This record gives sequence, structure tokens and C-alpha cells, in this order.
Amino acid sequence: MALRSSWVDHLFARLTVRYGAAFLRQWPDTDLAVVKADWADVLDGVRGEAISYALRYLPTDKPVNAMQFREVCRRAPPPELPRIEAAPEPKADPKRVAELVAKVVAQPDDGMTPAERVAAGLRARMQAGERLSAAQLAMLRSCETRGTFTTEPGEFRMIPPDCLPPAMRQEARA
Repeated sequence: MALRSSWVDHLFARLTVRYGAAFLRQWPDTDLAVVKADWADVLDGVRGEAISYALRYLPTDKPVNAMQFREVCRRAPPPELPRIEAAPEPKADPKRVAELVAKVVAQPDDGMTPAERVAAGLRARMQAGERLSAAQLAMLRSCETRGTFTTEPGEFRMIPPDCLPPAMRQEARA
């Protein structure tokens, strides 16, 4: 949609004041209504703030045409976005934190790693007939994979080559 004609009329009035008769002499044999319609098309989509910016920073050596004015408009800084304050982070409930810490500390010494314990819990839920979500199934696969590579401090186990990315598999074979 072209720039409103009332804006173009106002713009022409301002440019005539700034540049004097030299501004209108750019189109001596052309109907002014056609010139204004061209300006409206060229300035299609230009924000009002950009037009105000261009009026403040017009070239001083000669009057501008529609395309030159649009180029000055394009140099206008982008509009400032309103600042949105983030919601304050909720404070942790000390009672709930103590409960969770106690639960982690009180893990049974069953010889299982945490990943194996999570996997066993998820498997038990499946055997009880509960249907696991996609996220829970992904966690189960992840825990089962991690559980096979878990080592004790000081122990080293090589990662099986079929678990490595292709480029690393070639290096492992060499």
C-alpha cells in the first residue's frame, strides 16, 4: 500500500521549505500529482519515524528525489523495542530442598549406578502396566546406555567401536 497522500503532501511542503523552489524545479514539465503518486509508491512501507529521521538528515547540497529520500530513510535506526522485565525467579522452598537432598543421600547401597537405578525404576513402571511417555522412554534408553559404560574410580574401560562416530571408528581400528 502506497504512502498516504496526506503524508506526501506534508512531506512536499516540508521539502519545499527546506530546499525552496529548487525542490519543485526538478519536475518542470510533469504534473505534480503524478510526481506525488510516484513518491507515495517509492516510500511504500517506510515508517513514520524513518521519514522524520530523513527530514532531520537531508543532504544539504541539492534537493532529493524520491529514491534518494528513501535511501536516507533506510539509514534510520530501528525502532526501540519495549523492555520486558523478566518474572522474578521463584525462591526454592527450603523444606522441599531438604527433602530432595535427603532422598538422594538415602539412596540404597544396592551396587547400582544412579543411571541403572533410574532405568530399573522405569522398567518396573512399564512392567506394572504404566505407559511411559516419549521423554521417559528416551530417558530409559539413555540410562541403559550410560549404565553399560559406567566405571568405578581408577577403572578404565574402552568404549566399544560401534558406539563411536564413523570418523573415530576408523581411528580405533587402525
